[in-house]
Amino acid sequence: MILTIPDKVSWRKNINTDSLSHYNKNIAKRILKTFTNCTRDNISFVIEPITRELLDWFVPIYTEKISQKNSPLLINLYTKTLDKAEKSFSMMTISENKIRVGGVIFSETMTDVNIAYKIFEDKWITSKLPASPSLFADYLLTEHGYKTNKNFISHGKDRNGYGKTSSIGLATFKISLGYKPYLPKKFTIKELDTKNIQCDSLYFVSKTDSAELKGNLFTTTKTKENWARLDSYKDNVEINWIIMD
Repeated sequence: MILTIPDKVSWRKNINTDSLSHYNKNIAKRILKTFTNCTRDNISFVIEPITRELLDWFVPIYTEKISQKNSPLLINLYTKTLDKAEKSFSMMTISENKIRVGGVIFSETMTDVNIAYKIFEDKWITSKLPASPSLFADYLLTEHGYKTNKNFISHGKDRNGYGKTSSIGLATFKISLGYKPYLPKKFTIKELDTKNIQCDSLYFVSKTDSAELKGNLFTTTKTKENWARLDSYKDNVEINWIIMD
């Protein structure tokens, strides 16, 4: 089978009056409990214009994490942020007991919050709060968008082909946060021969008369349970399951 696919996928969600409405009941409950107890556990966050000092902290951690991926795409974050005169960037950092556990670099327009780069620890240092630092950061940034009268929040662009260039788990995480896949403003159409797919993979294709995308998940009878979580978000993103054996 030949699939016609965009080379990149962008992610975004609408901002409305209830930032918790983007998440399912279980995730919303974890976020709310974390928010309620963050003062008790000395969790704090700050949003500030990006500086070289902040990048000096962020870049080594980000580079190390990205380097562990399949086909890592390493870029100069100083050039992409501080040296970009036409766009200004901010960073939100989250700390536990005054120790940073991660940060997200983003820009803003009159209508959008645009996540550019992010890196967070998988867990809190000592706290047992139920929402991970990354999940909590998404909620806080969504709230920031609501309070600053934005309409959308975007979660960057990825190369199309999760499982090959990045993990299916990355796409699943974005979907779990309420983001939907869309055609980016700039993309290239390419053809994919599905006979050449050698591992579990998720590719997004266009819907008829819509910028929103739908997914094709290529998996096997033995491995399909690894992606069962995706099925719980079927009301948010359309996924077609294709068994390869």
